[in-house]
Amino acid sequence: MPVAALAKNAHELWQHLADYAIDPQMQLERETGLITNLCTDLIGKYATQVQALGLKPYVDALKTANERVETLLVQRTTDNSTKVVGALRTAREASDKAFRNLSKVVNALAILGNPADYAAFIDFMNTLIKRYKEQAIPTSTAKATAEKHMAEYEARVKPKLESFEEQQGFETGSLSFTGKTKGTAAKRLFELSVKVQKTADGKPKTIWVGVNKDGTLFLSEKANEKPKAEGGTAEKGDFGIKHK
Repeated sequence: MPVAALAKNAHELWQHLADYAIDPQMQLERETGLITNLCTDLIGKYATQVQALGLKPYVDALKTANERVETLLVQRTTDNSTKVVGALRTAREASDKAFRNLSKVVNALAILGNPADYAAFIDFMNTLIKRYKEQAIPTSTAKATAEKHMAEYEARVKPKLESFEEQQGFETGSLSFTGKTKGTAAKRLFELSVKVQKTADGKPKTIWVGVNKDGTLFLSEKANEKPKAEGGTAEKGDFGIKHK
């Protein structure tokens, strides 16, 4: 098929995707329902464009994965068992695979045509992928990690916090754990929020502390350093949908 015809079909399909205005920040069940309706349109009304662009296998895979997520969301509402949680994780992995496959095709279309024509769609897909990866179906692993870091803070940092506040000139009780950490094991750093104090841009001030071998706390300056700017003026090749 000529590139011009390919671009025409891609433009028509993208316009329909844009009209749906699916927002990754919206309520998950609503988002899943919109994707269901979108897949119905892609299989029916826009089947010609999908076929011309060779997207049918990817649309079918996305439809199947989305239906699985939808089924498990309903099941989770009525049965919050560990089996459902495990099944949701499996369904998410299938959705991830469908997104990866679709992204390869879209990136190829962008290379064939004008990348600017696909920029909005690619941004949308990147945001949606991030939503599924980080927010749509939270994993028990992330929760377990957060609980582990909190327990470590309670055991290693909190008992020494009052003396550290006095040493550094902070008011007693002004430091609190944000839940963020850097590093591993004995070298782990903990982010603390400074009560009342703000940064120049109005955000809450935070500091990073570590634990010495003797159990005392130290203020880490390296954790707050910003990455050095990269030299050169060449454009970075980061256009396209980010695979997981």
